[in-house]
Amino acid sequence: MKNVFVALGCCLLLALSNASANTIISGDLNIRDGGSIVFPDGSSQGKAFTGPVGPIGPAGPAGPIGPAGPVGPVGATGPTGATGLTGPTGPAGATGSCGTTWETPVSSVTAVPNHSYVASSDTQRVEISLPSSASVGDLIYVTGSGLAGWSVKYPALSVINVSGVTTTGSWAARGPTAYWTGIASSADGAKLAATASSGQIYTSTDYGVTWTPRDTTRNWTSIASSIDGSKLAAVVYGGQIYTSADSGLTWTPRETVQLWNGIASSSDGTKLAAVMNGGYIYTSTDSGATWAPRGTSQGLSRNWGGITSSADGAKLAATIPSGNIYTSTDYGATWAAQATSQNWLAITSSNDGVKLATIVSGGQLFTSPDSGATWTAHENSRQWTSITSSADGSKLAATVDNGQIYTSFDSGVTWIPRETARKWSSVTTSADGSKLAAAMYFGQIYTANNGNKTALFGGENDAITFMCIATSPVLKFKIMSTTGTGITAVETP
Repeated sequence: MKNVFVALGCCLLLALSNASANTIISGDLNIRDGGSIVFPDGSSQGKAFTGPVGPIGPAGPAGPIGPAGPVGPVGATGPTGATGLTGPTGPAGATGSCGTTWETPVSSVTAVPNHSYVASSDTQRVEISLPSSASVGDLIYVTGSGLAGWSVKYPALSVINVSGVTTTGSWAARGPTAYWTGIASSADGAKLAATASSGQIYTSTDYGVTWTPRDTTRNWTSIASSIDGSKLAAVVYGGQIYTSADSGLTWTPRETVQLWNGIASSSDGTKLAAVMNGGYIYTSTDSGATWAPRGTSQGLSRNWGGITSSADGAKLAATIPSGNIYTSTDYGATWAAQATSQNWLAITSSNDGVKLATIVSGGQLFTSPDSGATWTAHENSRQWTSITSSADGSKLAATVDNGQIYTSFDSGVTWIPRETARKWSSVTTSADGSKLAAAMYFGQIYTANNGNKTALFGGENDAITFMCIATSPVLKFKIMSTTGTGITAVETP
């Protein structure tokens, strides 16, 4: 067998070596008996043939990465994304002009909200009244283009913030020049009485037009009046208390010599209360005939500054410079400390004793709506010297040393400067607040109507803008801007 395989191998080699390069025979080989090889075509000659296909060899290593192909076309736009968060609010734009409706009235007209008015007449002043109804934010614009100018009339309570507008009133100088220290008025404002330091008491029965000197020269500091002006009471610093039952014609000395600072009276003049420097509060229930010290059991000997009384004399309030405010609801029998320590001076009260108003020297004005339990500061710090109130407490007036007179028509919330700067020392009012009288320290006494209406006057080149800022409890406008130098506010009856 071994020989057969050897011979077979030789024959295969010989056949392969003799075969033509172009002769390829494929198929199965057969071995005949005797060892000869028979090819698939039946021949037994030497031929080349192809063997079966071998298995696939392992994959060769990866070739290098070819260059990037060209950029393909842009794909279709995708769907819109969700809306993002709202950005912050941008700055406010410039204020627009006042309304779109312009009118040129020739005489008088009631303004309509969001209208503008041009006073173009050279011969007749155009009178404009603010409307009786408006909405918050409504504007009214008034300007002058004619020589006659314009005026705007309104209730005193309806316009606030008249800063930049010169305010004058029908103030008239009255009486002699003196170092006036106090002044008091009857309910109707017709009867006035004033005290002077190192001088006399003066009285007037014609609203301050003429004055008559009374009693003798003393260091008078304060005076109070009954509502009819018939009963008066005045105090002397370093002297006594004096009373009069005939409108100041005659006077009777009362009590002992003390450093009396202030005095207050009930509406009928029967109940009086007086304060002194370095002592107690004294009260009287018989028009000053007899007096009793109060607060002794509480040790209330103080340097008292001012005092005020309700109409019935039951409620009293007194101030202490560099101290507290003290109130009493039992005719002065007992007292309660109120407010914080400040340089309190004069104090005033409504008829019912519920509304109080006081001043701080070099400080602010303060009001109380609850008989002194709580206090609210108003206005700017000034050298306040005196304050007075109408019977209902809604109208107030206060004076400033080397300053102006200030009035309020809303129980002290807002204040309007009046008259010119002088050395004002004291002020008083009629019961309804319509008539004022103010005295100077070394000067004259001035009287004025403090009516509930005011008029603004402007000239050819003056303009003013009003904005409605409130509709309740009363309609209120605010002066937003002014143009020109001729706008003046004048109080009218």
